[in-house]
Amino acid sequence: MFNNLVSTVPIQLRNHSSSTQIRPYLGTIVIVKPLFAIAKPVVLQSWLRKHQTCIVRTVPDHVLQIGYIRTLPPHNAQTKKLTLNTSLTVSNHFFLNISMAEYQNKAAWLPGVGKQVEIGPAEIPEPGPGELLIEVKVVAAQPAEYKIQEGTLPYQLNYPTIIGISFSGVVVKVGTEVSRFKKGDRIVTNSAGSIRNDPRFGAYQKYAVTTQEMTAKIGEVSFEAAVSISSLAYPASALFIHLHLEKPAEHPNPENKNKKVLIWGASSSFGAYATYLAARAGYTVVGVASSKNAQLVKSFGAVHFVDRRSPTVTQELIDIGPFEAVLAAADAAQDQPVLGAVLAAHGGGSFLSTMGLRPGVELPPGVQGNFVAIMDVYLDPKTRDFTTWVWWDFLESELASGRLQPVPVQILGGLDKVQEAWNLLKAGKVSGQRLAITPGL
Repeated sequence: MFNNLVSTVPIQLRNHSSSTQIRPYLGTIVIVKPLFAIAKPVVLQSWLRKHQTCIVRTVPDHVLQIGYIRTLPPHNAQTKKLTLNTSLTVSNHFFLNISMAEYQNKAAWLPGVGKQVEIGPAEIPEPGPGELLIEVKVVAAQPAEYKIQEGTLPYQLNYPTIIGISFSGVVVKVGTEVSRFKKGDRIVTNSAGSIRNDPRFGAYQKYAVTTQEMTAKIGEVSFEAAVSISSLAYPASALFIHLHLEKPAEHPNPENKNKKVLIWGASSSFGAYATYLAARAGYTVVGVASSKNAQLVKSFGAVHFVDRRSPTVTQELIDIGPFEAVLAAADAAQDQPVLGAVLAAHGGGSFLSTMGLRPGVELPPGVQGNFVAIMDVYLDPKTRDFTTWVWWDFLESELASGRLQPVPVQILGGLDKVQEAWNLLKAGKVSGQRLAITPGL
């Protein structure tokens, strides 16, 4: 699948009338040594393996195939077009001159719906107007990503592609019309890479592009903490745009204290930051999660906590209600009838679910379960003021003040762990923490 992603390299055969091609295997091109000459392919193969750079073998018709297994650590993010002029003897009378470009970028490619992640080379993208090129340090794995992979979130993407949206890193280049950021800035961002249908914006690569509007400076905050805290952008859209709650302010509306907001799945990253945002806006938050995460949920601002596995969870919530807004931050099919019963007991209404109404779930009359594309708000020019408030005002202020502590982050490893991260999220084995990937490993 990567033949269309890596340029073929022409070979000129000396003292022979025909020509053929080199096609790189899946991997990354690295620098060998200029003017490196040897007598036989087996010698080249031995030398390259010794230096852990690439594997070379000959196949019929004198085609030389090169598979790259590592890349040299880049000292900067500039795309280097390097030429390797090497004379290789593949037989007693055929000589090859090879020219090839070095690829410094590496990505976790999604080949298509229902297919496993594959690691391969990617070109270093060029930032356009209003865009930033980022050396990616930490990527936060999202449940929506495995849903894209399996096809339950039916985004129309051109495959193969690179997805992923939340990451932290360092600015290495800015495009035109960028005045707020400069090379060397430590940032956190949401590139909306899973929905733009443009692999340049995919988070799961060493170098990715993002927009300045959805980027915040993090100062000396760690890359891990910053990428965790930046997740509050998702519930901010849900609460303040789609559920029409008031935004946090220095002096919240005192009347909000008498209004209750129900967050189901409050120990998830989405739910924890939704709890924090609603509490900062002055609302009384009711958090529902597993009992082992009760303290975590309360630490983010919940006044009431209810164990989602309690046999009396429905009645407990009915007794606490009614609710100004209901957000299902992380819910399963068996949870949604509970929300339906709670709303029905208070005369009906609707809840917003990050997954929408699950197949086969029936809700009482007068109750609706809704799904909205939460990220679309940040791509809509009509809501640019809200976007810049979230990223440039609120998020940067929270990071600088240290008021908001991050949901704990577990680093799984490099890009080869992306599939494992999605599998863990799909299996429901992640609770009270964020899974993250470090593309540079």
